[in-house]
Amino acid sequence: RHLEDTALNLEDIIEYRRRLASDVCGVDKKLLTYTAYLSVGLARIYPLLVDDAISDFYFDREETFAYIDHRDYGRCLTTVFLDRDSMRRLLTFTWIAADKALDRASPSIRATIKTREFHIRVSADIPPLSIEGTSISVRKFFKKPLRLNDLVSNGTITREAANYCVERIKERKNFT
Repeated sequence: RHLEDTALNLEDIIEYRRRLASDVCGVDKKLLTYTAYLSVGLARIYPLLVDDAISDFYFDREETFAYIDHRDYGRCLTTVFLDRDSMRRLLTFTWIAADKALDRASPSIRATIKTREFHIRVSADIPPLSIEGTSISVRKFFKKPLRLNDLVSNGTITREAANYCVERIKERKNFT
């Protein structure tokens, strides 16, 4: 095969490795999926990627613990540790998705990565833009988006503000 025919995006790699593993053994599908992510070096952050209650997660620099924005608990510190190799792996898939270099001349990168398990937007900054080293933030797109009632119940907006929005939409009025 020619290099141009080789799939390099994360979704294709995961699907290929999942198929390889399923041909060899009759293992549970969740375990096959985790193993596929383990094989590409993303096992450390896999729980953050697939938990639908997590909207964002962050690493301020390599060799640190992640902190998250959780749907029910707000901002939380985790025990998920991002070592240098795991960060490099995540950045590699980000570079591929963005089709853009990350270097001193261009110290910031943004890319969207989508697989069967998740859909994320990765933002990464390196020095001199990021003072303490490489920082990464990941925004997740929910499989089940928040509804207006969810925003009221979690305190994002008041009931009055929600009612105002609904009335404006019904009247086809601009409220931005």
